[in-house]
Amino acid sequence: MPKRRTSLQDWWSGSFDRIAHSYLVWAMVAVIAGFWLFNVRQLVLEYADREENLIREYQGRLLERKREDFDDIFRAIYQHVRTISLIPAIRSVPGRNRRGQQEHVLKEGRISVDTYETVRQIYVNLSRNIQVSEIYYVLDGFRPEDGEVPFLMFDSGIKKSDPLGSNGHAASEDTPEEYEEAEYEYYLKQIEWFRQRYPRWVFENNIDGIPAVLSPTLRTCDNTQYESVAGGDARNTQGLLYSVPVYGQSDGRLKGLISAVLRINVLEAVLVGVPHLIVTEADRKAAERAGWVMPEEASNFALSHEGYGIEIYDRRNPLFAHGLASARDNLPGRWASSEVSLRADGVMRIYHYLAPEQLDQLAEPIRDERNRAILARVALLAVLMLIFWRAVRDQRRHHAELVRLALYDALTMLPNRRLFGQRLEQAVGRARRYGSKVGLMFLDIDNFSVINSTLGHQAGDALLAAVAARLRDTLRVNDEVTVREAMEHRALARVGGDDFMLMFEDLEKPEDVGIVIERIMEAFREPLAFDNQHAEVSLSAGLAVFPDDADGTEELLVCCEHALRHARSSGAGEYRMFSDEMRLKAARQNLLVRELRNAVREQQFSLAYQPKLDLRTRQVISFEALLRWQHAELGFVSPAEFVPLLERSGQIVEVGRWILETACAQLLAWQRKGRAGLRMSVNVSARQLLLSDFVGTVDEVLRSSDVEPKALTLEITESMVIDNLSDGSGALERLRALGVKIAIDDFGTGYSSLTYLQNLPVDCLKLDKSMIDTVLEQRGAHVVRMTIGLAHGLGLEVVAEGVEEQAQMEALVGMDCDIMQGYYFSRPLSAKDAGALLAPDPATHAA
Repeated sequence: MPKRRTSLQDWWSGSFDRIAHSYLVWAMVAVIAGFWLFNVRQLVLEYADREENLIREYQGRLLERKREDFDDIFRAIYQHVRTISLIPAIRSVPGRNRRGQQEHVLKEGRISVDTYETVRQIYVNLSRNIQVSEIYYVLDGFRPEDGEVPFLMFDSGIKKSDPLGSNGHAASEDTPEEYEEAEYEYYLKQIEWFRQRYPRWVFENNIDGIPAVLSPTLRTCDNTQYESVAGGDARNTQGLLYSVPVYGQSDGRLKGLISAVLRINVLEAVLVGVPHLIVTEADRKAAERAGWVMPEEASNFALSHEGYGIEIYDRRNPLFAHGLASARDNLPGRWASSEVSLRADGVMRIYHYLAPEQLDQLAEPIRDERNRAILARVALLAVLMLIFWRAVRDQRRHHAELVRLALYDALTMLPNRRLFGQRLEQAVGRARRYGSKVGLMFLDIDNFSVINSTLGHQAGDALLAAVAARLRDTLRVNDEVTVREAMEHRALARVGGDDFMLMFEDLEKPEDVGIVIERIMEAFREPLAFDNQHAEVSLSAGLAVFPDDADGTEELLVCCEHALRHARSSGAGEYRMFSDEMRLKAARQNLLVRELRNAVREQQFSLAYQPKLDLRTRQVISFEALLRWQHAELGFVSPAEFVPLLERSGQIVEVGRWILETACAQLLAWQRKGRAGLRMSVNVSARQLLLSDFVGTVDEVLRSSDVEPKALTLEITESMVIDNLSDGSGALERLRALGVKIAIDDFGTGYSSLTYLQNLPVDCLKLDKSMIDTVLEQRGAHVVRMTIGLAHGLGLEVVAEGVEEQAQMEALVGMDCDIMQGYYFSRPLSAKDAGALLAPDPATHAA
């Protein structure tokens, strides 16, 4: 025994030493166990949701069927009594109600036999199909205390009567008179209700708007299921008065009401699910003939109208012994309800009850599946823990580092694009399952490239880390109640250079994302401290919501990018929610991208040439080659639409070479026709200049076309020069070395500074149309004159583009501008029309 004890002690000491030196193992065990518990919890919640949905759908189907039955009953009653109320003869009856049962309206001629028979047939239909007991026509001014009775009374379905007999109404058998008087008294209340709310006819274009009014439960004259006054159940005679108003045909004033009497146990039979309750021997025989029996189990449905205190349920059910309200308050289990389309005042609801044992029976399959899933996870956890214990103890630190490098951004410690994409996929999947919303926000730092190039890459990295920290701090603030749940399920990531993404789950409404972005924009109005310095930083953002804007993850990302692009185009510090207008624009862009491939392959492009006029000699000395695309189906496509797409796809390199070759060939053709000094200008994009061997391309085209380099001018935008000053200047130097001329296009739209031009190999300056538009104003003319003077001082030729008026041209001549270009002289022309412009005396043409 001592030897055994020593062995156990040694084993324990060795094991403890190994474990003590691997704290990470225990941490990872805790992490795995935590994730496992979280997964099991999520599993339990998921199955709880499935269980809840199953029961809800089950009760919903039951309630829907019953509700449709009641909707049909009340719809039929409403439509039939409304039809009676709209009969012109009914709306035009003269006089008052009858003074007694012996007075007959047919003999007096107050109503025609045809009208009477029409109303009687409507009553017969309702009596047979819905078991309506009686229909009354009560005129306004009804005085039952003086012995008056309704103008018309139809009750042949509940007693033997002769509708065309001596008095128009048979005597009730075994019906106490006070029950009929109770109905009469409530008719007075209903008439008063209509008089206060709807005194005149206002339903010309919407007869469905004709109101209806109900009554509380009353003892009626219907004894068809009442065995005797002495021994019968009075509940079988109780009913409701369902009434609609009648308005005079000539004056539109309230004339009375049409009322249908519906016995309560007719509605109770619908709750039970039988054609009628079996109360009398006649009921039993009728059921035997029809081949149905009363269900043994009592119905758990109930019908309620709180306004009138109506409660209808299966009288055999002991659960309702103390009424519906008591049952709902005290019974364990689940209640569900649905509103019945009553078409009358107040709200009637149908309720259904599921007892705990019924709930257990319904949920048993799902609970068994849940338990099996939990057991499977327990087994999996045990296996994983065993494998982990034996194989991962000495490698967890390295593995954790690899995971961090693979899924997190090293600079900001935020999730990277890969991890964020996975989380977004999962969030969209959950939202698709549960019918919730996911918000996605694409954030971009405005002018980051300028900050990065001005302050240096190290400062740029510090700025990115500071932006990430402020975003995290902003998102920790959780004041808005409306977005609290979404903020708790957020995900922030850095997905690119200066691009961040933010995701929200369980949004209640799309507008909640706007609250968050407003908070973020407000947070960045304060200067940002980083790397021992401060800077004003603003963000642009694009927002989209699943499933409102997109059907999947990729489409949601595309929608966000489109929204961000629109926000950028609106200026710094702006955000945009994705809209249908953006969707249409994106669809057109996608169509153009597809068609551009064919256009490049099939050479669908053409060139237009806009002449440039020498303001001293008034002769055309140059043309600008402009790209045009005439699509067979889309028609003329604006360059503003397709040129950015060419640049984005990289096709501008291939198309740009074609433009150079075509423009140089056309220039050579014109030069050989006697215009040897003619020049040609071609626009160059940043992608051509920086991302391709553009210098070599220009050299090859010039050699193959036999055009002198000095006759070719390459126009480069001002913004492109500033944004790529270091890289672009080298390419411009090499182009200048070939002998071609360089022009700065659209001057006046960007930094509008002549200082950077001193160090660039530039020959020409083109003033943008926005400057020319102000040349006739005092301040604008001063700016243009100063710009021309400074450009001439630097030895640059000045071209004014966008000249549209003679006064503008004359003002530019007075400012010593060299060349003009614009619609005042000529729009862009085809090669043929441009050649015609080069007639021997172009100055005469210009005049």
